[in-house]
Amino acid sequence: PAAYAAHRRRRHRLRTTAPPRRSRPRPVYAVLEYARERSIAVRAQALTVPANLDDAERVRRGAGNYAAMCAGCHLSPGAGPSELAL
Repeated sequence: PAAYAAHRRRRHRLRTTAPPRRSRPRPVYAVLEYARERSIAVRAQALTVPANLDDAERVRRGAGNYAAMCAGCHLSPGAGPSELAL
C-alpha cells in the first residue's frame, strides 16, 4: 500500500542521514530490524490513504501535529542528525 511505501522511503532517508547505531551486536540488530519492518508491513495493509491529501488545511494541521509530536525524534526538513533522532 501507499502508506507502507511512504514509510520505506522515510526509513531509507533516515538511514542515509542518521549516525549508525552500534549499541547491539549486528545479528541482534538485524533480527530486531526485520521484526520491526514485518510488523509495519502487516499493519500498513489495513491503512487507507485519505482522498484529500492536497487540501491546504489538512497539510497545515498535519505540519503542526508533526512539529509538536514527531520532530523531536524524527527531525524536520533541513534539520541535521541529533542524539534523539530515530
